[in-house]
Amino acid sequence: MKSHKKMLAIVVAACAAIAIVTAATASADRHGGRDGHGDHSGSVTGFPKTIATVDLNGYKIVTDYSLGVNTGNTFEQDYTDTGVTAFAIAGPNVGGPNFVRTYTAMPVGHDELMVTWFLPDGSTPDVFLMNFKSGIVSDVAPPGPQLSLGTVKIIQYGAQPLP
Repeated sequence: MKSHKKMLAIVVAACAAIAIVTAATASADRHGGRDGHGDHSGSVTGFPKTIATVDLNGYKIVTDYSLGVNTGNTFEQDYTDTGVTAFAIAGPNVGGPNFVRTYTAMPVGHDELMVTWFLPDGSTPDVFLMNFKSGIVSDVAPPGPQLSLGTVKIIQYGAQPLP
């Protein structure tokens, strides 16, 4: 009788293992591609067929920094079809210069952008990672790097929705 219980336990364990492997394989087939790195067609980034960008024309974005070199400052970023103008609306930098730049915005996830600002000579004064779902912004500004971390929110939407 003990051998029947032992055999039954082995059969149940084997069936459970087969079910787990089958479910994992089905899940991998549904989410993966032939290269083993996933099927990226339709990805918000455009990979592997194109590089997706986002037109922020009409957007007004506010960043408020609680950590790093911009601690205590809140900036408004106004995007147009030709660039971005940013200025302090709260904190020690109020009354300081406006920053006028060109930019490139690339989606890195749903409701998440990497926004890079450029000077006329092509140098990069700021790179932002804006996560609108979590409301967190990371800012890296050379030289250094000079780092800032805070919150981000959209106060006016443009015509193109975020991916």
